[in-house]
Amino acid sequence: MTEATQTAVVGENTISKMVKAKIIQARQNGLFIQIKNVHDKLRPDGSNWNSRDMNSAKTKADVDGIVKHILAGGMLPAIEVQPRADGGIQKVDGYCRAAAYAVADASGIGELWVPIVPFIGTELEALARTSTSNKDSKINPLEQLDNYNRIRDQLIIDGNPKPSLQDIADVVGVSRQYVDQILKLNALDAAGKALVGEGKVTVAIAVKAVRADSENATALLEEAAKNAEAQGKKKATDKTAKPITIGTPLLLDIHQIGLNLRENISKDAAAVAEKFLKGDIKGDAPVTMPVRDIAMLLAALREGDRQVEDAKAKAQAKADKAKQQALPESPDLGGQGLDDAEAEQLKQEELDRQQEEEFNIPDGAPDMPEIPDEAPDAEDNEDSFAFLG
Repeated sequence: MTEATQTAVVGENTISKMVKAKIIQARQNGLFIQIKNVHDKLRPDGSNWNSRDMNSAKTKADVDGIVKHILAGGMLPAIEVQPRADGGIQKVDGYCRAAAYAVADASGIGELWVPIVPFIGTELEALARTSTSNKDSKINPLEQLDNYNRIRDQLIIDGNPKPSLQDIADVVGVSRQYVDQILKLNALDAAGKALVGEGKVTVAIAVKAVRADSENATALLEEAAKNAEAQGKKKATDKTAKPITIGTPLLLDIHQIGLNLRENISKDAAAVAEKFLKGDIKGDAPVTMPVRDIAMLLAALREGDRQVEDAKAKAQAKADKAKQQALPESPDLGGQGLDDAEAEQLKQEELDRQQEEEFNIPDGAPDMPEIPDEAPDAEDNEDSFAFLG
Protein backbone atom coordinates (compact mmCIF):
# COMPACT_ATOMS: atom_id res chain seq x y z
CA MET A 1 0.00 0.00 0.00
CA THR A 2 1.31 3.44 -0.89
CA GLU A 3 2.29 5.45 2.17
CA ALA A 4 0.09 8.51 2.70
CA THR A 5 1.72 11.89 3.23
CA GLN A 6 0.55 15.00 5.04
CA THR A 7 1.32 17.26 2.09
CA ALA A 8 -1.91 16.17 0.40
CA VAL A 9 -3.98 18.40 2.72
CA VAL A 10 -4.26 22.03 1.64
CA GLY A 11 -5.82 24.82 3.71
CA GLU A 12 -7.51 24.19 7.09
CA ASN A 13 -6.80 20.66 8.24
CA THR A 14 -9.88 18.54 8.99
CA ILE A 15 -10.63 14.87 9.52
CA SER A 16 -12.67 14.69 6.32
CA LYS A 17 -9.85 16.25 4.26
CA MET A 18 -7.41 13.72 5.66
CA VAL A 19 -9.80 10.90 4.77
CA LYS A 20 -10.02 12.18 1.18
CA ALA A 21 -6.22 12.49 1.06
CA LYS A 22 -5.96 8.91 2.39
CA ILE A 23 -3.95 10.06 5.39
CA ILE A 24 -6.82 8.59 7.40
CA GLN A 25 -8.49 5.35 6.36
CA ALA A 26 -12.24 5.12 6.89
CA ARG A 27 -13.00 1.45 7.42
CA GLN A 28 -16.18 -0.31 8.43
CA ASN A 29 -14.91 -0.60 11.99
CA GLY A 30 -13.77 3.01 12.33
CA LEU A 31 -11.03 5.48 11.42
CA PHE A 32 -7.36 4.51 11.26
CA ILE A 33 -4.11 6.45 10.81
CA GLN A 34 -0.43 5.63 10.73
CA ILE A 35 1.23 6.31 14.06
CA LYS A 36 3.80 8.62 12.40
CA ASN A 37 0.95 11.07 11.72
CA VAL A 38 -0.11 11.11 15.40
CA HIS A 39 1.48 14.07 17.21
CA ASP A 40 1.60 15.50 20.71
CA LYS A 41 -0.78 18.33 21.50
CA LEU A 42 1.21 21.33 22.76
CA ARG A 43 0.58 24.07 25.28
CA PRO A 44 0.96 27.75 24.33
CA ASP A 45 4.51 27.72 25.73
CA GLY A 46 5.44 24.79 23.50
CA SER A 47 5.54 22.16 26.25
CA ASN A 48 3.58 18.92 26.05
CA TRP A 49 -0.14 19.41 26.60
CA ASN A 50 -0.44 16.08 28.41
CA SER A 51 -0.40 16.24 32.22
CA ARG A 52 0.91 12.69 32.56
CA ASP A 53 4.66 12.35 33.14
CA MET A 54 5.62 10.04 30.28
CA ASN A 55 9.12 9.55 31.74
CA SER A 56 8.01 8.28 35.15
CA ALA A 57 8.76 4.67 36.06
CA LYS A 58 5.06 3.90 36.43
CA THR A 59 4.14 5.29 33.02
CA LYS A 60 7.02 3.46 31.32
CA ALA A 61 5.86 0.23 32.94
CA ASP A 62 2.30 0.86 31.74
CA VAL A 63 3.53 1.48 28.19
CA ASP A 64 5.64 -1.70 28.26
CA GLY A 65 2.55 -3.67 29.26
CA ILE A 66 0.54 -2.18 26.40
CA VAL A 67 3.35 -2.98 23.91
CA LYS A 68 3.25 -6.66 24.95
CA HIS A 69 -0.53 -6.62 24.51
CA ILE A 70 -0.24 -5.16 20.99
CA LEU A 71 2.50 -7.57 19.89
CA ALA A 72 0.36 -10.46 21.13
CA GLY A 73 -2.43 -9.33 18.80
CA GLY A 74 -4.49 -7.52 21.41
CA MET A 75 -6.86 -4.65 20.61
CA LEU A 76 -6.95 -1.24 22.26
CA PRO A 77 -9.56 1.54 22.53
CA ALA A 78 -9.25 4.24 19.88
CA ILE A 79 -7.05 7.24 20.58
CA GLU A 80 -9.08 10.45 20.90
CA VAL A 81 -7.66 13.09 18.57
CA GLN A 82 -8.10 16.50 16.99
CA PRO A 83 -6.88 17.73 13.57
CA ARG A 84 -3.49 19.44 13.82
CA ALA A 85 -2.99 22.73 12.01
CA ASP A 86 0.42 21.62 10.73
CA GLY A 87 -0.91 18.31 9.41
CA GLY A 88 -1.89 14.97 10.85
CA ILE A 89 -3.69 14.72 14.14
CA GLN A 90 -2.85 15.55 17.77
CA LYS A 91 -3.70 13.47 20.82
CA VAL A 92 -6.26 14.53 23.40
CA ASP A 93 -6.52 11.20 25.19
CA GLY A 94 -4.51 8.00 24.76
CA TYR A 95 -0.90 9.10 25.23
CA CYS A 96 0.20 5.76 26.69
CA ARG A 97 -1.50 3.87 23.88
CA ALA A 98 0.14 6.09 21.28
CA ALA A 99 3.56 5.61 22.90
CA ALA A 100 3.04 1.84 22.86
CA TYR A 101 1.96 1.91 19.21
CA ALA A 102 5.14 3.85 18.35
CA VAL A 103 7.30 1.18 20.04
CA ALA A 104 5.40 -1.62 18.30
CA ASP A 105 5.69 0.18 14.95
CA ALA A 106 9.46 0.54 15.39
CA SER A 107 9.75 -3.18 16.10
CA GLY A 108 9.13 -3.93 12.43
CA ILE A 109 5.84 -5.82 12.74
CA GLY A 110 4.66 -4.31 9.48
CA GLU A 111 2.54 -1.37 8.42
CA LEU A 112 0.79 -0.23 11.58
CA TRP A 113 -2.45 1.75 11.34
CA VAL A 114 -3.98 2.66 14.69
CA PRO A 115 -7.65 3.31 15.54
CA ILE A 116 -8.64 6.91 16.24
CA VAL A 117 -11.85 8.74 17.07
CA PRO A 118 -12.34 12.52 16.71
CA PHE A 119 -12.65 14.42 19.98
CA ILE A 120 -15.46 16.94 19.71
CA GLY A 121 -15.44 19.58 22.44
CA THR A 122 -13.92 22.73 23.88
CA GLU A 123 -10.45 23.08 25.35
CA LEU A 124 -12.02 22.91 28.82
CA GLU A 125 -13.78 19.68 27.92
CA ALA A 126 -10.53 18.28 26.54
CA LEU A 127 -8.78 19.00 29.85
CA ALA A 128 -11.63 17.38 31.73
CA ARG A 129 -11.35 14.31 29.53
CA THR A 130 -7.76 13.69 30.62
CA SER A 131 -8.96 13.55 34.24
CA THR A 132 -11.91 11.26 33.64
CA SER A 133 -10.44 8.74 31.20
CA ASN A 134 -7.55 7.29 33.23
CA LYS A 135 -9.43 4.40 34.81
CA ASP A 136 -6.88 1.68 33.96
CA SER A 137 -3.77 3.77 34.58
CA LYS A 138 -4.42 6.44 37.18
CA ILE A 139 -2.54 9.69 36.89
CA ASN A 140 -0.68 10.53 40.08
CA PRO A 141 -1.61 13.44 42.39
CA LEU A 142 0.97 15.82 40.89
CA GLU A 143 -0.29 15.11 37.37
CA GLN A 144 -3.80 15.73 38.65
CA LEU A 145 -2.60 18.97 40.28
CA ASP A 146 -1.23 20.18 36.94
CA ASN A 147 -4.53 19.37 35.27
CA TYR A 148 -6.67 21.11 37.90
CA ASN A 149 -4.49 24.23 37.69
CA ARG A 150 -4.95 24.27 33.91
CA ILE A 151 -8.69 23.74 34.22
CA ARG A 152 -8.87 26.71 36.60
CA ASP A 153 -6.90 28.83 34.12
CA GLN A 154 -9.17 27.74 31.27
CA LEU A 155 -12.26 28.67 33.30
CA ILE A 156 -10.80 32.16 33.63
CA ILE A 157 -10.11 32.31 29.89
CA ASP A 158 -13.69 31.19 29.25
CA GLY A 159 -15.09 34.10 31.25
CA ASN A 160 -15.19 32.94 34.88
CA PRO A 161 -12.85 35.46 36.58
CA LYS A 162 -12.95 33.71 39.98
CA PRO A 163 -13.50 29.97 39.51
CA SER A 164 -14.21 28.21 42.79
CA LEU A 165 -13.29 24.73 43.94
CA GLN A 166 -16.82 23.66 43.07
CA ASP A 167 -16.45 25.02 39.52
CA ILE A 168 -13.39 22.83 39.00
CA ALA A 169 -15.08 19.85 40.66
CA ASP A 170 -18.08 20.21 38.35
CA VAL A 171 -15.83 20.08 35.28
CA VAL A 172 -14.09 16.83 36.24
CA GLY A 173 -16.94 15.18 38.12
CA VAL A 174 -15.30 14.80 41.54
CA SER A 175 -16.04 16.25 44.96
CA ARG A 176 -15.13 19.81 45.89
CA GLN A 177 -13.25 18.39 48.86
CA TYR A 178 -11.02 16.26 46.63
CA VAL A 179 -10.17 19.27 44.44
CA ASP A 180 -9.35 21.23 47.59
CA GLN A 181 -6.98 18.46 48.73
CA ILE A 182 -5.16 18.29 45.42
CA LEU A 183 -4.80 22.07 44.99
CA LYS A 184 -3.26 22.37 48.46
CA LEU A 185 -0.24 20.56 47.00
CA ASN A 186 0.54 23.85 45.20
CA ALA A 187 2.00 25.06 48.52
CA LEU A 188 4.74 22.41 48.47
CA ASP A 189 8.18 23.17 47.06
CA ALA A 190 9.77 20.96 44.39
CA ALA A 191 11.25 18.55 46.94
CA GLY A 192 7.93 18.19 48.75
CA LYS A 193 6.07 17.57 45.52
CA ALA A 194 8.65 14.96 44.55
CA LEU A 195 7.90 13.01 47.73
CA VAL A 196 4.23 12.94 46.74
CA GLY A 197 4.91 12.15 43.10
CA GLU A 198 7.26 9.30 43.98
CA GLY A 199 4.63 7.82 46.26
CA LYS A 200 6.72 8.20 49.43
CA VAL A 201 3.92 10.05 51.26
CA THR A 202 0.17 10.06 50.84
CA VAL A 203 -1.76 13.12 49.74
CA ALA A 204 -3.45 13.17 53.16
CA ILE A 205 -0.08 13.41 54.96
CA ALA A 206 1.10 16.08 52.51
CA VAL A 207 -2.01 18.19 53.07
CA LYS A 208 -1.61 17.88 56.85
CA ALA A 209 1.97 19.08 56.55
CA VAL A 210 0.89 22.07 54.46
CA ARG A 211 -1.82 22.99 56.95
CA ALA A 212 0.48 22.56 59.93
CA ASP A 213 3.41 24.56 58.57
CA SER A 214 3.47 25.36 54.87
CA GLU A 215 6.98 26.84 55.00
CA ASN A 216 8.46 23.71 56.57
CA ALA A 217 6.08 21.16 55.06
CA THR A 218 8.84 19.41 53.12
CA ALA A 219 10.85 18.80 56.29
CA LEU A 220 7.77 17.27 57.92
CA LEU A 221 7.23 15.03 54.91
CA GLU A 222 10.88 13.96 54.79
CA GLU A 223 10.66 12.95 58.44
CA ALA A 224 7.43 11.04 57.76
CA ALA A 225 9.05 9.22 54.83
CA LYS A 226 12.07 8.26 56.96
CA ASN A 227 9.81 6.94 59.72
CA ALA A 228 7.93 4.83 57.19
CA GLU A 229 11.16 3.49 55.72
CA ALA A 230 12.42 2.58 59.21
CA GLN A 231 9.24 0.53 59.67
CA GLY A 232 9.79 -1.25 56.38
CA LYS A 233 7.04 0.66 54.60
CA LYS A 234 7.33 2.23 51.15
CA LYS A 235 4.88 5.05 51.82
CA ALA A 236 4.24 7.29 54.83
CA THR A 237 0.63 7.09 56.02
CA ASP A 238 -1.23 8.10 59.16
CA LYS A 239 -0.27 4.72 60.65
CA THR A 240 3.47 5.09 60.02
CA ALA A 241 4.05 8.84 60.44
CA LYS A 242 4.35 10.72 63.70
CA PRO A 243 1.23 12.81 64.30
CA ILE A 244 1.38 16.14 62.51
CA THR A 245 -0.29 18.71 64.73
CA ILE A 246 -2.54 21.14 62.89
CA GLY A 247 -5.20 23.59 63.91
CA THR A 248 -8.74 22.34 64.39
CA PRO A 249 -9.78 21.20 60.88
CA LEU A 250 -13.31 22.49 61.30
CA LEU A 251 -12.05 25.99 62.15
CA LEU A 252 -9.72 25.89 59.14
CA ASP A 253 -12.61 24.82 56.92
CA ILE A 254 -14.85 27.61 58.21
CA HIS A 255 -12.01 30.08 57.63
CA GLN A 256 -11.65 28.86 54.05
CA ILE A 257 -15.40 29.12 53.55
CA GLY A 258 -15.25 32.67 54.86
CA LEU A 259 -12.52 33.48 52.35
CA ASN A 260 -14.65 31.99 49.55
CA LEU A 261 -17.61 34.08 50.65
CA ARG A 262 -15.49 37.21 50.66
CA GLU A 263 -14.20 36.45 47.16
CA ASN A 264 -17.73 36.02 45.85
CA ILE A 265 -19.21 39.17 47.36
CA SER A 266 -20.42 41.31 44.49
CA LYS A 267 -19.70 45.03 44.34
CA ASP A 268 -23.37 45.75 45.00
CA ALA A 269 -23.44 43.48 48.04
CA ALA A 270 -20.21 45.01 49.36
CA ALA A 271 -21.67 48.50 48.94
CA VAL A 272 -24.76 47.49 50.93
CA ALA A 273 -22.55 46.02 53.67
CA GLU A 274 -20.55 49.26 53.89
CA LYS A 275 -23.77 51.23 54.34
CA PHE A 276 -24.76 48.92 57.20
CA LEU A 277 -21.36 49.33 58.87
CA LYS A 278 -21.79 53.12 58.69
CA GLY A 279 -25.23 52.84 60.26
CA ASP A 280 -27.01 54.16 57.18
CA ILE A 281 -29.27 51.10 56.77
CA LYS A 282 -30.62 48.25 58.86
CA GLY A 283 -28.92 44.88 58.86
CA ASP A 284 -31.80 43.05 57.22
CA ALA A 285 -31.20 44.52 53.75
CA PRO A 286 -31.08 41.58 51.28
CA VAL A 287 -27.99 40.78 49.16
CA THR A 288 -27.27 38.01 46.65
CA MET A 289 -24.66 35.32 47.29
CA PRO A 290 -23.80 32.04 45.49
CA VAL A 291 -25.89 29.26 46.98
CA ARG A 292 -22.94 26.83 47.09
CA ASP A 293 -21.04 29.10 49.50
CA ILE A 294 -24.05 29.46 51.77
CA ALA A 295 -24.61 25.69 51.65
CA MET A 296 -21.00 24.95 52.59
CA LEU A 297 -21.17 27.39 55.51
CA LEU A 298 -24.38 25.83 56.82
CA ALA A 299 -22.87 22.35 56.53
CA ALA A 300 -19.78 23.44 58.45
CA LEU A 301 -21.90 25.05 61.16
CA ARG A 302 -23.93 21.85 61.52
CA GLU A 303 -20.71 19.91 61.99
CA GLY A 304 -19.60 22.51 64.53
CA ASP A 305 -22.80 22.00 66.51
CA ARG A 306 -22.24 18.25 66.44
CA GLN A 307 -18.67 18.55 67.70
CA VAL A 308 -19.65 20.97 70.49
CA GLU A 309 -22.42 18.66 71.68
CA ASP A 310 -20.03 15.71 71.55
CA ALA A 311 -17.46 17.65 73.60
CA LYS A 312 -20.10 18.58 76.19
CA ALA A 313 -21.22 14.97 76.51
CA LYS A 314 -17.65 13.76 77.02
CA ALA A 315 -16.93 16.48 79.57
CA GLN A 316 -20.11 15.62 81.47
CA ALA A 317 -19.27 11.91 81.45
CA LYS A 318 -15.81 12.69 82.81
CA ALA A 319 -17.28 14.86 85.55
CA ASP A 320 -19.80 12.18 86.52
CA LYS A 321 -17.04 9.59 86.69
CA ALA A 322 -14.96 11.87 88.91
CA LYS A 323 -17.85 12.34 91.33
CA GLN A 324 -18.26 8.59 91.64
CA GLN A 325 -14.66 8.16 92.76
CA ALA A 326 -13.87 8.10 96.48
CA LEU A 327 -13.33 11.55 97.94
CA PRO A 328 -9.71 12.17 98.98
CA GLU A 329 -8.77 12.25 102.63
CA SER A 330 -8.77 15.77 104.08
CA PRO A 331 -6.62 15.80 107.21
CA ASP A 332 -6.92 19.57 107.47
CA LEU A 333 -10.60 19.17 108.36
CA GLY A 334 -9.87 17.17 111.49
CA GLY A 335 -9.82 19.02 114.76
CA GLN A 336 -11.57 22.06 113.29
CA GLY A 337 -14.78 21.42 115.18
CA LEU A 338 -16.78 20.74 111.98
CA ASP A 339 -19.68 18.33 112.02
CA ASP A 340 -20.01 15.66 109.32
CA ALA A 341 -22.29 17.80 107.08
CA GLU A 342 -19.91 20.77 107.13
CA ALA A 343 -16.90 18.59 106.40
CA GLU A 344 -18.72 16.91 103.52
CA GLN A 345 -19.65 20.33 102.09
CA LEU A 346 -16.00 21.49 102.16
CA LYS A 347 -14.91 18.28 100.43
CA GLN A 348 -17.50 18.79 97.69
CA GLU A 349 -16.44 22.41 97.16
CA GLU A 350 -12.79 21.33 96.84
CA LEU A 351 -13.75 18.64 94.33
CA ASP A 352 -15.74 21.13 92.25
CA ARG A 353 -12.79 23.52 92.27
CA GLN A 354 -10.42 20.81 91.04
CA GLN A 355 -12.80 19.82 88.25
CA GLU A 356 -13.20 23.44 87.17
CA GLU A 357 -9.42 23.82 86.93
CA GLU A 358 -9.16 20.56 84.99
CA PHE A 359 -11.64 21.70 82.34
CA ASN A 360 -10.13 25.23 82.13
CA ILE A 361 -13.48 26.90 82.57
CA PRO A 362 -12.88 30.49 83.79
CA ASP A 363 -15.42 32.29 85.94
CA GLY A 364 -18.31 33.51 83.87
CA ALA A 365 -17.35 31.46 80.80
CA PRO A 366 -20.21 29.93 78.81
CA ASP A 367 -20.90 26.24 79.30
CA MET A 368 -18.99 25.19 76.14
CA PRO A 369 -15.85 23.06 76.73
CA GLU A 370 -13.09 23.12 74.14
CA ILE A 371 -13.34 20.56 71.35
CA PRO A 372 -11.21 17.59 72.55
CA ASP A 373 -8.28 16.13 70.66
CA GLU A 374 -10.27 13.05 69.79
CA ALA A 375 -12.80 15.09 67.80
CA PRO A 376 -13.12 13.82 64.19
CA ASP A 377 -10.21 14.94 62.02
CA ALA A 378 -11.48 15.99 58.59
CA GLU A 379 -8.07 15.21 57.10
CA ASP A 380 -7.79 11.54 58.11
CA ASN A 381 -8.31 10.44 54.52
CA GLU A 382 -7.66 11.77 51.04
CA ASP A 383 -11.30 12.83 50.57
CA SER A 384 -11.86 14.78 53.76
CA PHE A 385 -14.76 16.96 54.88
CA ALA A 386 -17.05 13.90 54.89
CA PHE A 387 -19.58 15.86 56.91
CA LEU A 388 -20.18 18.08 53.91
CA GLY A 389 -21.31 15.18 51.75
